[in-house]
Amino acid sequence: MFAITKTEKCRRRYIRDVRELLAKTFDLTPDKMAHQDMIWNEWLESDKSAPSLYRLLTAKISDTYKARALAILLAPKQTFVPFAQGDYLAFHSDENYLPYNDSIEFGAFSEKFRTFFVELLFLSMDTAMTLSLPYALESYNKTIIEALKVFDKNSALAERLFERFEINDIIPRSCLEGTSGYNPFQTLLYRPEIPEKWKWLATGKMEAVIRLEQSGFQRPRAPWENARGCYAHIVMLSNHLSYSDELFAEQISYFLSFVENGISSLNRYHPSFSVFTRLSGKEHEDLRYRLLKKLINEKVGSLTVNDPATAMIADGLRKEFGKDPEILEFLATALRRYEERGIIERTKKIQEQEKLNAALNKLK
Repeated sequence: MFAITKTEKCRRRYIRDVRELLAKTFDLTPDKMAHQDMIWNEWLESDKSAPSLYRLLTAKISDTYKARALAILLAPKQTFVPFAQGDYLAFHSDENYLPYNDSIEFGAFSEKFRTFFVELLFLSMDTAMTLSLPYALESYNKTIIEALKVFDKNSALAERLFERFEINDIIPRSCLEGTSGYNPFQTLLYRPEIPEKWKWLATGKMEAVIRLEQSGFQRPRAPWENARGCYAHIVMLSNHLSYSDELFAEQISYFLSFVENGISSLNRYHPSFSVFTRLSGKEHEDLRYRLLKKLINEKVGSLTVNDPATAMIADGLRKEFGKDPEILEFLATALRRYEERGIIERTKKIQEQEKLNAALNKLK
């Protein structure tokens, strides 16, 4: 007799728990389950592809069959696929995680089906954690983001999903494919479809990690995953952020507190004048002033006037804070250099046109 391995025990428990979850959610008796299993297996005999399983999720069929399709798609490992046997596993990724879960149409789910989805997702996540399956966990974390786009932000299900959301990358990496850090947090912030509620809460999670690292209670998993640095890099790319100026101002103010205390620097994150377009209004006047002073004091090289848009921002700041001699001198110099570059460029174009005209005249 061979002893049952930990993986096999986990597999049997997972498949049993998924079947019990299906029966409990949709009030299925053992006889009803057996009857539906027979119908389901007949369908699998006719079509085994993953795209067909996805199409079932939006088809006009019973939720109990949709649930079976979802259970196959969300299985954490090939051999853990419930409601299917043998070569029906062929579409599953070699890395043992759902290959296309960001294409699941969550908006088409009924409330009862969403409940099943959330419970199934958590069951799959717990199983993946037990077996140390990082690629599956990474996929499930992406699935949470997709679900938060359409779930009612005030629902208990959405709250539970967010509680399991990881702002840190599941897998540490630094390679041609990309660098790990807080990419899930960045994705959440940059997605315009995500309700702002989750962006505020995710920001709170991020700032909590920064506090732990600053106090020495937690260390970054890798040198390039310093939470404060990742936070600043994400927020300073303000043109990509799709949320309110209020949240942006809170983020800038939080990071600026580290700069003002000498703990961090603005220079390495290459902020530009465009940052100030998100900090308009009387309520952010002090923040605009503090940020501008620090940018000038640190001689941030990226703070230049390069086009009419940045010239307009710089001129507005000069008019607003021109009583400060340091600010006035810096902005006046930046605007003058922009004008000088414009004159040089216009002169160059005129000279090139004159040269061209002279060449054309010779052809007459």
